[in-house]
Amino acid sequence: MATSGRTQGRKAAHDEAMRAAAAVAVPGGCDVVVIGCGAAGIVAAASAAEAGADVIALDAADVAAKAILATGNGRCNLTNEALGRPGWEGRYDGAAFVRQVMGDDPLGDVRALFDGCGLALTHGSSVTGETDAMYPRSLRAESVREALLGRALRAGVTIAPARRAMRVVGHRDGLLVRYDELFCGDDPRTVSTSRIILAVGHDGLGAVSGLGLASTPATPVLCPLECVSVDGVDLSAMDGRRAICKVSLESGWEATGEVLFRGYGLSGIVIMDASRRVGEGDVITLDLVDGLTDDQVRRSLDTNSDLSGVIDPTIARALGQDPALARTLRFRVTGMHEEGAQVMRGGLDVDGFEPDTLESRLVPHLHACGEALDVDADCGGFNLTWAWLSGMVAGRAAGGAGRA
Repeated sequence: MATSGRTQGRKAAHDEAMRAAAAVAVPGGCDVVVIGCGAAGIVAAASAAEAGADVIALDAADVAAKAILATGNGRCNLTNEALGRPGWEGRYDGAAFVRQVMGDDPLGDVRALFDGCGLALTHGSSVTGETDAMYPRSLRAESVREALLGRALRAGVTIAPARRAMRVVGHRDGLLVRYDELFCGDDPRTVSTSRIILAVGHDGLGAVSGLGLASTPATPVLCPLECVSVDGVDLSAMDGRRAICKVSLESGWEATGEVLFRGYGLSGIVIMDASRRVGEGDVITLDLVDGLTDDQVRRSLDTNSDLSGVIDPTIARALGQDPALARTLRFRVTGMHEEGAQVMRGGLDVDGFEPDTLESRLVPHLHACGEALDVDADCGGFNLTWAWLSGMVAGRAAGGAGRA
């Protein structure tokens, strides 16, 4: 009965959202059309409108900026203090391009963005123990969504959900966007514009498939890893158990964090970060007693007949009486556990875009930002920071040029 009630509630909310979407009047032309109204798209739309452009933001979802609500387990880990330290660009693929787009002070720019929205921030250390993570003070992703939507609406953006962009084509001196109104049974419409900002995920790139833009196919990253034990340890015996480990890869990369053992392999934030750097056949090494001396480890073994004094007793039983395993527990990667992926790698090749405007070098007046571009980063607010700041760059450039 409870499940049925939730289903009915979701249907009622969807129906109401579709009615609200249908009530939005979308003009037939404007200075800038933003395709996709997620994290990057809503910032791009607001930035373009604040630059003086007449902006329409189309979104296939029934509610604009809906994807923000799921970020950070509903809390929205919106940036990271590590972005204020030297070498922050190493958290991203395409580090040189990302550095050009995001500038010298990405953390300051994100703070200024949300300060301008009236949104207070807090450190994750006070709530989740994540020292560098930053969240809205409310710890609710709704606060971030509402702040950004409010900013866009105050700037005059026409936010039009339940409109799926189907095709972008050249049109006279500008561009034409063909889109379906989903509340009308895929009723096709068009809007002409001087500039387009593409802010969709990988599943929305079909709208520009006929423009010749180079792209990389989507693959899952920031996900758990399917593994087998190199040392003959039974993973199923440790399923659901956690340990703070130093994680090392053959490439030399290493990081420390909580690892979650699963029957199929390994999970946890540090493993998700590792998933961006490994492939099938690579070996991951875990040090489960990092920070302890060999004497401390040996004393636990001598006293308890296993390592339960220094690691989870269930894990200790699985390892047996070999203290070396606690230092160098090895797993071979057999694949990505795609079900838990937080990000998809791939998208439009960044070499085809100007970093200072995010305008296509091949298709004039077409800009891209956020997930539309082949950029991904570690867990901890880095991907959202890319969304905010790339959206800002594309929006300001398109908005200033679109009204010229």
